[in-house]
Amino acid sequence: MARIATTPKLADAYTDALPASRALYERARTLFPDAVTHDNRRMQPFPLYVDRAEGAFKWDVDGHRYIDYWMGHGALLLGHNPPAVRDAVREQAGKGTHYGACHPKEVEWASGSAGSCPAPSACASPPRAPRPPTWPCAWRAPSPASATS
Repeated sequence: MARIATTPKLADAYTDALPASRALYERARTLFPDAVTHDNRRMQPFPLYVDRAEGAFKWDVDGHRYIDYWMGHGALLLGHNPPAVRDAVREQAGKGTHYGACHPKEVEWASGSAGSCPAPSACASPPRAPRPPTWPCAWRAPSPASATS
């Protein structure tokens, strides 16, 4: 891995300011290859460990607040921990997180996103052949294309 040239004084100040992050890093070194779970989290002398995030801010495990200019994944859309999303997740988690069955929310979601597909043919599901009653529930009937190939 490439190392960024830094002064010992700067590295010492970073290490002194982040003792909890340093401790987590030392523990992570025994658990993960190169002590990180994603390449973008690799930092020198060790990565910063985040405790919480809200809006445009993150707080590290040492209590420092940062403006999150990195803003990866879903945080790009709504910021971190938006109250409306947090409350909806909390409400749904109380009802269940993965039913493994059909449920009203999937129909509600599909109804809200209907018409957002650029090409109607790309969104249409091909009709499936009826499943024989002796097949396990998780199996689907072969598609016409796979049946002829």
